[in-house]
Amino acid sequence: MAVIRSALSALIATAVLAGGAAAATRSCDGWYEIAASLVDGAPPAKARLWRLGDFIAFGRCGNTEPSRCREIARQALFRCYQEHYAGRASGARPEICREVQGYAIDDLDRAIARAACCSRGARSHDKVVVALSGVVSGVNNCVKWSKRLGFKELFPYRELLAPAQEIDCESARRDVC
Repeated sequence: MAVIRSALSALIATAVLAGGAAAATRSCDGWYEIAASLVDGAPPAKARLWRLGDFIAFGRCGNTEPSRCREIARQALFRCYQEHYAGRASGARPEICREVQGYAIDDLDRAIARAACCSRGARSHDKVVVALSGVVSGVNNCVKWSKRLGFKELFPYRELLAPAQEIDCESARRDVC
């Protein structure tokens, strides 16, 4: 899916450039990552990790600065994550998130509970403690570069939004599953 979106982004950018426009458009992919640290009061026997959402943000800037465009897209995703998490009690999607393509989450707490409590393999748990991160991936300024073992590796940017959020899955299942 990310490959298709990246190809679509490149096609859009090429069309803009071919049309003689003075601006470039680049994109970054994003999602939330939910990691369980405790399941029913104990560390999970195997890693519990859920991916929530599949988003894409666009950055527009001058033709000579494509990396700057990606930085703008990355920042847009992180602003969306931060604002939605900070205002999650309202149950509404922030206006900034409406600019992110594919971002269809309105009630963030319900979406987290659904992922952590209703998915296969999670239905037997009564309580789960999760960490929530916003993740951005893509190329160049969408990701971090790290040198290890003599070659470059790409790592997605992750921002921890909630280090330990307890979810009562027993109650959540009645409301969201």
